[in-house]
Amino acid sequence: MRQGCIDELPALDDQIINARELLLAGKIEPFDFKSLKKNYAKLNSINYKLTALKDRFEPKINIQPMVINAIKTLCNLPRLCQTATIEDKDT
Repeated sequence: MRQGCIDELPALDDQIINARELLLAGKIEPFDFKSLKKNYAKLNSINYKLTALKDRFEPKINIQPMVINAIKTLCNLPRLCQTATIEDKDT
């Protein structure tokens, strides 16, 4: 989804630039420019989606402490099983 949005941005940007140049040169009517400018709204929408995707994946969780703790627990498991009471083994 992200790559599709990124690929679509330059084409839409070029269309808006070309439409503006045609309007300034008098080669298209303002009404036609307005309809072409609707793509600009689509461009903003795509930029918004990209920003939302970036924000969604930006905060990464550091799992290293959890992995280290899990490894330590697994390494201690045989000792814990030998020294634990029956009640502790049930939990």
